[in-house]
Amino acid sequence: MNDILTVASARLPAEVGFDRARAHARLFRSGLEGDVTAQYVEWRLGPADDQVDFLVALDRPGPQGTGVFRDLEERSRSWAEQERHAWLPVARLGAAWSGPEAPLWPRVPTVWLELDDVRGPAAAPPCVSVCLVSGYARPLEPLGAPRPDEEIDTVHRVLDLLGVPASARLSGALGRCFAALPRGGRLIHLSVMLGRDPKAVKLYGKVPRAALSPYLKAIGWSGELAALERAQRALYPEAYTGDDVYFDLNLANYDAPGRASLGLAFSQQQVARGPCQDPRRRAILDRLVEAGLCHPAKAAAVAGWPGESREQVAGEAWPRRFLRFLDIKLVWDEDQGPSAKAYLGTSWPSGLF
Repeated sequence: MNDILTVASARLPAEVGFDRARAHARLFRSGLEGDVTAQYVEWRLGPADDQVDFLVALDRPGPQGTGVFRDLEERSRSWAEQERHAWLPVARLGAAWSGPEAPLWPRVPTVWLELDDVRGPAAAPPCVSVCLVSGYARPLEPLGAPRPDEEIDTVHRVLDLLGVPASARLSGALGRCFAALPRGGRLIHLSVMLGRDPKAVKLYGKVPRAALSPYLKAIGWSGELAALERAQRALYPEAYTGDDVYFDLNLANYDAPGRASLGLAFSQQQVARGPCQDPRRRAILDRLVEAGLCHPAKAAAVAGWPGESREQVAGEAWPRRFLRFLDIKLVWDEDQGPSAKAYLGTSWPSGLF
């Protein structure tokens, strides 16, 4: 893992300050070569915000389980009681996803762990995301068939494991979010922000562009729809994204007047399928710069990130294929105002080609 981090840090823009993330990455000391399929550095693009978060994606574990969770269990023995207690929910989730006999194994293809703000304590609990549908990690493949009853049941199981059981309010919100999905809509990820106070619950999904405002109205989103639609036209135009809108809904504030937020994601699916297939996202970054949501130097830095190379990793006979890709998220926040984030991703597919 340290070799992979060395390769990544050598190619990441110096402005990101990736060295701060490496201390946090060492939490995942073992098991990463077999378990982790991607890692991201999340970087705020605004002129006055340099927060860096670190994320790893874990594929569905094989018969031997997931080395990352085993490693965290071992490491946590040396932590203070408060830190160890904070990670217990993550350990419970790992046990329920540990192999073919575990209850979540057939339902959850991928788990994400996100460490908020690498300037904070290294043992702070992560934010956890579980993927509810198959096929999402492969941008050109269709999503698996909808199974709404199973997906809602999985959501409640994960919330219980993570120590955030659904209140009556949250259960109602989850039910409305699934029931109101239009044709072509899917809820893809459940995220539980364990590292934040309060522990917000989020849903990531997609709907056809024309269905977004009716969907938000149907679930009781309290934001100003007309203002959101103007922001979409200016900063999330169909010419760059196609018909599908990928959204990130925070259930902690979605129905709070004056505080509602919504993330609009520029995903790898949109790069793979078009209509704008520029992996460097230059047109999008230009619009964010013009709107004052991205510093020009940051736009140039992240646009230079995507690409592919062959990298020699210590202990391996052949160079490894190393992919670099860029996602962007526009955050519409009625309390704080709009903002933008870049996700500088890396993956290292197995095999020579």
